[in-house]
Amino acid sequence: IFCCEVLNRHEETTEIVRRKAPEGGVDLLWREQRRAYQCKSVLDPATSRFDVTKAIESIKAAIACRKETGWKKFYICSNVDITGPQEKKLRKACPGVDLKLMTPSFWLPRCREQHEHLRNRFNDLVPRSSRA
Repeated sequence: IFCCEVLNRHEETTEIVRRKAPEGGVDLLWREQRRAYQCKSVLDPATSRFDVTKAIESIKAAIACRKETGWKKFYICSNVDITGPQEKKLRKACPGVDLKLMTPSFWLPRCREQHEHLRNRFNDLVPRSSRA
C-alpha cells in the first residue's frame, strides 16, 4: 500500500493499483503504462539480505500472467540495495524482460519529497515536546 501511494503521487496519477493475493507476481499494476511492480521488503536491512530466490519466483509468476496483465516493464521495489551478483541472477532468470530496480536510491528521495503526505504512516521516535 505504501509503495502504491508513493508511486501514484510521484507519477501524478491514481492509475497504479494494488492487486491482492494471489497476484501472480504483480503486486502493483499500471495498465495504461504497461508497468508491473513487485514489492520485496527486508524487515531489518542491517542484518537481512535481499532474497533473490523469492524475487525470481515472483518474476517467473509475472511472466506466466503477462498476457493477462499486459505489462511490458517489470519493476522490483525493494527497501534494500541489491548487490551486483544478485542483480546478475535476476537478469539471468528473466532474459528479454525490461527489468527495473527501485531501491533506496529511488524511495528515500520520494519519501523526503512527500514527507507531509506520508508523516502519518510513521511514529515519532522522540516525542515532539522533547526535541531540542
